[in-house]
Amino acid sequence: MKEPTKSGKSNRQEKSKESLLVDPREVKKVLMALRECLNAFPTNMLLHASSSFVISLPTSMTYLLKEFNDTPLQLPPLRGIEHHINLSLGATLPNGAAYRTNYKEGKEISKWERWVRESMSPRAMPVILVPKKYGI
Repeated sequence: MKEPTKSGKSNRQEKSKESLLVDPREVKKVLMALRECLNAFPTNMLLHASSSFVISLPTSMTYLLKEFNDTPLQLPPLRGIEHHINLSLGATLPNGAAYRTNYKEGKEISKWERWVRESMSPRAMPVILVPKKYGI
């Protein structure tokens, strides 16, 4: 019987939480049992899936791999222009119109200014930016 450690768990239980890598014995068990096995490993910030150990892939997986066969294997080269936004610590948002409008449209929008409520839609941005109650 294994003796518990300070945390009250056996050494084997603690070792199993140390790493998410697969032990070679586990791979051998999968191969010997003729179960499906798929290796995935990140390289250069992209994920490659290798089916070198796989005896046969399901039809759906084979179809998926063929469908995305033209996916690039690496990131594109760096170009001369890198787009980014410089943020300043403590800066505030401009308190103005989000979109340019003509005079007539601006007056119509300002009529409805106090009727704006918080939108729960993830796909919409209101035309009027209304400051929140506590400025957050």
